[in-house]
Amino acid sequence: MRASQRLIVEAIYASWAAQDVTAVGACLHRDAVYTLHLPKGAWSIAGDVCGRRRIITSLADILRDFEVLEYRPLKITSDDDVATSRAKIHYGHKATGLSYEATIRNVWRVEGDKVRHFEVFHDAARLRAFFEMVSRMGVEA
Repeated sequence: MRASQRLIVEAIYASWAAQDVTAVGACLHRDAVYTLHLPKGAWSIAGDVCGRRRIITSLADILRDFEVLEYRPLKITSDDDVATSRAKIHYGHKATGLSYEATIRNVWRVEGDKVRHFEVFHDAARLRAFFEMVSRMGVEA
């Protein structure tokens, strides 16, 4: 992975941390794919989201319910056009005030100067428990 490609990955982290979906979109290939790896039922947006516009819409939907308090890469490693990373995340659920903190894994495939595919790996049990707490408070996330 070239230095410029690493900067693209870092730019996405910084843009999402700033809750700027337009800036995230500027880093994505038109035909980008976002894959959220979670078992069925863990979160309604699990699976693939295809195309930059759909990804931006999906991210904007997340921001309706959540505030990004922290989204920071801890380590980024790369090989050719693929980068893997760990990130510290902290979200606040707007309706309940509940907080979700975790370390996630990402895999990034960069084509030219755009991210073509990125994958997100959460701790499914932890995330499911968080959504169960939100649900018990009578709010959907």
